[in-house]
Amino acid sequence: MGAGWGSLIPRISETFFLEFDQGLADLELLLGGAELLLEQGDLMILGVELGLAAALDGGDTRGAVGRASFTHHPAATLPELDDRGVHVRVLAGSAYGVSSPIPVSSPLFYVEVKLEPSARIEAPREHEERAVYVVSGELRCGSSVVRASTMAVLRPHHATVLEATVATHLVMIGGAPLDGPRWIWWNFVSSSKERIEQAASDWKEGRFPRVPGDEIEFIPLLDTPRFAGG
Repeated sequence: MGAGWGSLIPRISETFFLEFDQGLADLELLLGGAELLLEQGDLMILGVELGLAAALDGGDTRGAVGRASFTHHPAATLPELDDRGVHVRVLAGSAYGVSSPIPVSSPLFYVEVKLEPSARIEAPREHEERAVYVVSGELRCGSSVVRASTMAVLRPHHATVLEATVATHLVMIGGAPLDGPRWIWWNFVSSSKERIEQAASDWKEGRFPRVPGDEIEFIPLLDTPRFAGG
């Protein structure tokens, strides 16, 4: 879960950013392109932001996912399910027999769940990699307890039942393993370290586009890209 004040954030990314604002219950889809400058507003934002790596078979981000774009999806457009103290919204992909209208490039699920105390839900098991993140409250998963602000990685294809010990708000995610390494440095994500280095140089030298009407704000880059494990 992230919270932050307005700022200008440079990004190059092979990533879809799915941001859920708890106050609005809407969903934003930010599709990273060759270069992207994101301006957040002046209001405090509290929500969950996830990144989904685009497949490498399209080359770099420009070939894999095209130009950068931003779309807003009202809560009313997202499928919901209710059953015995369990409230589910399918934010992206498919789960529990329903599908989100938000376009994604690979099979996956991104699900928001609200559980009443003692309510239970089984995690979808058709995807190899799965995880649950507790936004608030507490879950029991077998003999383990998953507390707020914690992500638990689930065993592949294993039947996993999550039980709320108190009223609990969580998200579940799942999909296929990455098809290659991804490198992250500052706000830049790519399969190419060289591309991140170029982006860092472009940002430092002012070659990123400016946001119309807000050409003054600038976060200086005081370091050079460094990558763990390679």
